[in-house]
Amino acid sequence: MSMSEVAVLAGVSQSTVSRVVNGRSFVNEETRQRVFRAMKRVGYEAPPPDRRTGRNPRLELRANSGLLAVLVDPVGMRMHSEFMVKLYSLAQAEANREGYSTILHFHHAEEGLPTVLDKVDGFLIVGLSATDPFLKRILSRPVVCLTSFWQQGATSILAGNDEVGSLAARYLLERGHRRLAVFLAEAGNPSFSARGKAFQKAVRSAGAEVTNYGAAVPRKTEARISTVDDLESRMERLVDRFVAELPIASGVFCPSDAMTAMAHRLLSRRKIAVGSEVEFVSCDNEISYLAGLCPRPATIDLGIHERAHLAVQHLTSAIRDNRAPGEIRLTVEPKLIHGD
Repeated sequence: MSMSEVAVLAGVSQSTVSRVVNGRSFVNEETRQRVFRAMKRVGYEAPPPDRRTGRNPRLELRANSGLLAVLVDPVGMRMHSEFMVKLYSLAQAEANREGYSTILHFHHAEEGLPTVLDKVDGFLIVGLSATDPFLKRILSRPVVCLTSFWQQGATSILAGNDEVGSLAARYLLERGHRRLAVFLAEAGNPSFSARGKAFQKAVRSAGAEVTNYGAAVPRKTEARISTVDDLESRMERLVDRFVAELPIASGVFCPSDAMTAMAHRLLSRRKIAVGSEVEFVSCDNEISYLAGLCPRPATIDLGIHERAHLAVQHLTSAIRDNRAPGEIRLTVEPKLIHGD
């Protein structure tokens, strides 16, 4: 008999069965007894620890704490708070269903990790750079990444940025636009850059015209955007270039809803009628940015429900088996959300 059969009979996940078998915390007594009854019913006996399969001797052997840490880039949280909060909330709910609690930590590159994180069983990474030196320290435990971060020994559950750009292009082309533009105010963001490149490629492949407002990669002298004021200053320059080049593009892709909201306001200030003269397609599905726009533009949802689910499943499975999640990259298909 197998652990999976016990899990089905008890109505819990395999990771919950594992925690009961190994005497871990964070399983309530009712669930624990239900697992014990199922084990007895099917005649399941757990093998001794040294005979369990799938274990990775390179990972630290530690008593599970029942804690997962979500490490978040504070700049990303500041610029895209609705998206980040929703992603964390979904990951927390998934972790709770698996019997884990979560710790949210805003990590600054110049800081080390607090000692409390030495106690966690695994990490979810959101928006941090692969060059951060702390990564070597945490890769002794299972790590799953939810953005464009990529590192040996870690799994990434990504948004499918190439498909985002292609989807945005198809939307505008199907609505009859032949002169298009992309605003890349945050060109240093690898996700935005990938979306912008894919958009331009798809437009050109369709025989239409496209202009990139914003460098494909940031100029070395240009500081990273870290505040809303920084973003608005950059958007001001891009919009000035856009309205100066006549005739203006009738279809515009912004790779984030924050950029779209600013572009709406800046174009309206310059007497450009958004909706009739210019149509937008946006990305992130952050309603807090789009709710006040009239007309509300189409946006692309990045599948964060599925990404949170997959990330926690991969992470908890790796913790249960004491193995690395594997050096794999999964992408979740984005979906277009129509506007007004």
